[in-house]
Amino acid sequence: MNTISGYCLAMIMLDPKERGSSLGRKLHDSIKDWVLKEHGRALRIGVLEDNHMGYKFWCKMGYIEVDRVKKTYGNREHTVKVMNLFLK
Repeated sequence: MNTISGYCLAMIMLDPKERGSSLGRKLHDSIKDWVLKEHGRALRIGVLEDNHMGYKFWCKMGYIEVDRVKKTYGNREHTVKVMNLFLK
């Protein structure tokens, strides 16, 4: 069996009206369960440095910051916090 050791969440955006409803947590848990079923060992995300609420959410979900990188989106450069969640 060919297994992948990690997955990357490309983008999760919720309508601001849905924030605080546990929808983000439920969505993440479904993705995590699928990755575990596929024998994945980690999830990796990137959070823009100025997204303080998002960073706090991902920390609560168990992610840890492992790096910071500069990325250009449009004509603006951003610092992206790279975060990992290591699965058991």
